[in-house]
Amino acid sequence: MGTPAGRIDPIVQLERETSHVENESRKWWDEVVRLTGDLGDDVTGSLRIPLYVFLRDSAPLGWRKFCGNLASTARLFRPRRRQALPHAEKGRLLFCFAHETPSHVRNLLPVARESARRGLLGGIVCAENALPHVQEFAKAFPVVSANRLARQDGFVDQARAFRKSLAAFRQIRSAVKRSHPEWLARWQANRSRILREIATSVQMTRVFGELLSAWAPSGVVSTSDFWPLEYQMCRQAARARIPSVLVQHGTIGHFWWPFVADTYLLWGDFYRDQLAALGAPAESLRSCGMPATDDLFRAAQQHPALERPWREPPVCLILSHTHGRSLEAETFARFGKLLQEVLPATPQFRWKVKLHPSEDDAFYRELGGAIYSRLEFHPRSVSLEETIQDCDIAMTVFSTSALEAMILRRPVVVLGVTAKGREYGWWPQQGGGVYAGTPEELLGHLSRLVQQDESRAAQLETQQRFLDRCFASPRRAAESVVDCLEELQGSSRPARAAK
Repeated sequence: MGTPAGRIDPIVQLERETSHVENESRKWWDEVVRLTGDLGDDVTGSLRIPLYVFLRDSAPLGWRKFCGNLASTARLFRPRRRQALPHAEKGRLLFCFAHETPSHVRNLLPVARESARRGLLGGIVCAENALPHVQEFAKAFPVVSANRLARQDGFVDQARAFRKSLAAFRQIRSAVKRSHPEWLARWQANRSRILREIATSVQMTRVFGELLSAWAPSGVVSTSDFWPLEYQMCRQAARARIPSVLVQHGTIGHFWWPFVADTYLLWGDFYRDQLAALGAPAESLRSCGMPATDDLFRAAQQHPALERPWREPPVCLILSHTHGRSLEAETFARFGKLLQEVLPATPQFRWKVKLHPSEDDAFYRELGGAIYSRLEFHPRSVSLEETIQDCDIAMTVFSTSALEAMILRRPVVVLGVTAKGREYGWWPQQGGGVYAGTPEELLGHLSRLVQQDESRAAQLETQQRFLDRCFASPRRAAESVVDCLEELQGSSRPARAAK
């Protein structure tokens, strides 16, 4: 059905309304990169993502969080008894598990296992909350947390680090005041968070230098260089002429480039082309596959695609990630309104939700009792694969779990309610699912997928062609990544300036 004369198509309207948000976001990023690049030191370079995130958020933290950040910063400089580093075999790979979220862990863990199997793994450094994920390696390899690394600093070193952190804080604040005085209110609102990241960066600059000197790895491997911990690992590796490699962990955004690592190993050619379009050098990009999907591709071989909904009533699964609404408030506000209109109109469906490990159900409670009562929340103990196998149709705003739903042969609907959301969840543009930006669109898709076997089959076929183009090395991505690491192992490059 076309749009009535005199009315603007709702998708065109929402894209017009939100396109300026994307332009502003890119402008913010470009300005932060320029600001940190002008200052030109390792600590400032590590703050690109923190500044981009925090300076876009002008909401005051409140005294409880403000004081909590100051207290956690102070603990970083508490004098500790020096602990000797465990022994590590030199000339092997050092892995950095900088974040404990599934997108990071599930893409790096299979690579670490395969590296250990081939005798390439030398040691692991990780964030404190990621320690439980790497305990399987602890008996055979040295595993140290970032907190333990910080304990290598004595009282004098801690005092120097404290002074350097305050100096960096003042320097960056002065630069912000000179170039963007309109940002000062946002700086003030987030100053405790910024100071904490500066302090982390200052400490990691020193301790990674010592760690790399002691362990002498042939290369360092992580899933990002966004935040100070992993940024400094890559930066100090460059100074020591040790190759650094990143394994893609999520959808590509404009803030992925510039990166400081030498090489980026990407899920497929689509992602490589996206990063190249942002300016990343082609010689630093390789397509190896998505390690987190190896088991899913194997499982997909054992579970044939559903010819029609296998339950009555059919199950719609929301692959949720509303913990990101503080950064994309407009997108998730519209997502909430979409649910408020669609759920009452679909009594013939069961609606289930798979929460991201970093979120709770607060977003859905805020939609009102009538909406919340229609939703069934999977227990956190139930795996993503199990929740997908339990549904007939999967949908998300832009979570990469939608890719896993496609691999497991479920039709996917990307709830592209804003232009920003469609940028992150770009897959339908290439055949990876379909967009639904309005209640009418979503209701139409649900009806066709349930009632028309040929429509469902056609979407699954299109999704499969998309997957074939999007993911290199299905079922053996971890092996492909380690093949590349073996090729790069032992290579030496000059330190690349942070951009």
